[in-house]
Amino acid sequence: MDDLLTPKYEEKLKSGSLTVNDYDNIIEEIYQIGKHFVDFDEDDSIFDKVSKIVNAYTPWSYKSRGSELGSYKSNFIKLDDRLLDSLKISTLIHELAHHFVAEILEIAVCYMLDVEKTQPIEGFVAFFLSDPLSKIMNEYCASTVEGRFIPHGFQNYGSFDIVMDECSADDSVKELYMYIGNTIAEDIISILEHFIDDELRNDIKIQFIEDKFPPKYDGIGYECSLTIDRDVTIGLLSEAIIDYYNLAKNSDGHKEILKIAYDSFNNCY
Repeated sequence: MDDLLTPKYEEKLKSGSLTVNDYDNIIEEIYQIGKHFVDFDEDDSIFDKVSKIVNAYTPWSYKSRGSELGSYKSNFIKLDDRLLDSLKISTLIHELAHHFVAEILEIAVCYMLDVEKTQPIEGFVAFFLSDPLSKIMNEYCASTVEGRFIPHGFQNYGSFDIVMDECSADDSVKELYMYIGNTIAEDIISILEHFIDDELRNDIKIQFIEDKFPPKYDGIGYECSLTIDRDVTIGLLSEAIIDYYNLAKNSDGHKEILKIAYDSFNNCY
């Protein structure tokens, strides 16, 4: 961890801006990670299929308590075992989107530093994503991705609402991060559409009908088509990575937060 916060890597980071071609390669690389591991069987349920997609990228397990439907931390998803299958499906998609956001940033840092992925890199990205503005980007992205693959009326932006309320930044800044999240969501959706085709999407709709889970339609109002040009988004991500790196490097308090984030990945190695 200490090696990451040295002049050697600081200079690499400042001179290693991410390009559009780099970003496109990252999206393709993430798709390729799961491509060879998703294999459905004839007797798979709809939930089983979504579970296999998730397992191709990151492990998950059930939890039996707590108010959250699911959670993502340190390459691991937790899912409430008391949920109906329809909610299990939508929650797994939501949490997988969080994993993809982390993967995109981790690989971006690796490109900028010209290194392989390591625990310190993952810890740094976890630190990055713990910031209130990053949470807005992350939650809006995950909710948008989830909404793409479930029936109209079931979109849930509850976690996004919470992080918006918790963030004290100006509304214009919060909106910028929301639009960055919406832009990244398009790319994550493009990855998932390789696995969740029209037939599986229709099956997911059927699962919601069978579970008789009533739609609320409240979340529809949060959906928007506003995105940011890819080159601008990639430039903003590069700048943000450098900003958070400087924050961690130059603040004892943030170094401690970074160390906690780093330590959280110990069980993954």
